[in-house]
This record gives sequence, C-alpha cells and structure tokens, in this order.
Amino acid sequence: MTRKANKATKATIENQVTNAIHQTYERQVKRNLRYMELAQRKIEASKTKHALAELRRDWIQNAKKINYQNEYQRLIGDLQHSQIQGRTTENIKRRMKHLEQLADQSLGRVGMSKKDSSLDYNALMERLAN
Repeated sequence: MTRKANKATKATIENQVTNAIHQTYERQVKRNLRYMELAQRKIEASKTKHALAELRRDWIQNAKKINYQNEYQRLIGDLQHSQIQGRTTENIKRRMKHLEQLADQSLGRVGMSKKDSSLDYNALMERLAN
C-alpha cells in the first residue's frame, strides 16, 4: 500500500505543480494582453491626434489660399472698373504685390524671384481655383 500511496501522492503533487504552472502562465498571458491593448490604444490615440492636427493645418492653409485668391480677384475687379471708389491705382497695385508675397510665403517660395519660380501668381490662382 505504501507504494500505491507514494504513486498517488506523486501524481497529486505533479498535478498541483502542473496546475500552478498553468495558472501562472494564464496570469502572464492576461497581463501581457492588457499591456498590448494599452499600447495599441496609445498608438491609435497618437495617430488620431496627429491626423486631427494635420487636418486642421490643411483647413487653415486652404482658407488662407481662398482668402488670398478672393482679395486678389477683388483687386483685379477694382482695377478693371473705370471708377475706382476712393482708391488709387498705385495703392491697389501695391496691395496686389503684397498679396503675391503672402501667397509665396504660404507656399514656401520665400525669397524666390518670379524668374526662379516655376509658377507665376496668375497660374497659381488658376491652379487653386481648380
């Protein structure tokens, strides 16, 4: 009987060790799973934050382009009319030149002459309109 008892005790101990190892393994998997889920959430939040910042920047840049284009077109209209209401031609041309410089700055063409630039301002305005 002692041999059978020893075998039973040995089997019981082996089962207990196996169960303990299995439980430890399950705890590790759950902990790592939580870590991976948290890391995934952080990555997604970072991507979302970056995408929203980029979208906002694009909206602001598009609004600036449209404002430049609208004011430039308004000034061209003022120049084409025979009666300029309270403005001189020189002031309008100066404002148009200033708008061209602002458009160049917003497109990153600061310091480039019209000869160096691949697009002149009118072509830029046509491109923005499309």
